[in-house]
Amino acid sequence: MLSARYRDVPPIVVSFVQVVFFVTPIFWPPEALGIWTPFLPLNPLFAAIDVVRAPLLGHAPLAYSWSALVIVTALGCLGTFAIFVKFRPRIAYWI
Repeated sequence: MLSARYRDVPPIVVSFVQVVFFVTPIFWPPEALGIWTPFLPLNPLFAAIDVVRAPLLGHAPLAYSWSALVIVTALGCLGTFAIFVKFRPRIAYWI
């Protein structure tokens, strides 16, 4: 909806996703953070990556990964639905 309303949003999202891609441990192991490892649970994308990556590596996902993933998904769905309900009549004019 934001991309339909504001034409500047897609390039901003592309830049943001590229930065988040390198901040989230996809190419590097979580242990590489050193003293910053305790802050890793604050990144909700790490929970999503951990739930997918850990079983592929033969490990169990961390205990908080599933709960963080469920909470972030539920909040995202509720927020998106609330915004959709509010702006539904205007979406046709934005396109």
